[in-house]
Amino acid sequence: MVKAASDGSIPSTSEAYDPRHVFLQAQEVMRRYGWGKTKGYKNLKNRDLVPAPVMTHPDRWRLDQLLAWEDRRIAAAGEVS
Repeated sequence: MVKAASDGSIPSTSEAYDPRHVFLQAQEVMRRYGWGKTKGYKNLKNRDLVPAPVMTHPDRWRLDQLLAWEDRRIAAAGEVS
């Protein structure tokens, strides 16, 4: 299992990685989206907003699922404009 960098970013291009095998902790997901602690934990529990974690206790989100979610949100925002 590859861990994301501590700043929530994906590994550098020199490191071979597969987003299906990169797992982010709650703090890393919140950092990725610029959410503070209160808003972050509230958003992470909202299944209409953020995909469910693939592992619980401790919660872990797969990077590929977050990337797909980001793409869907961008596409939806483009349709609204």
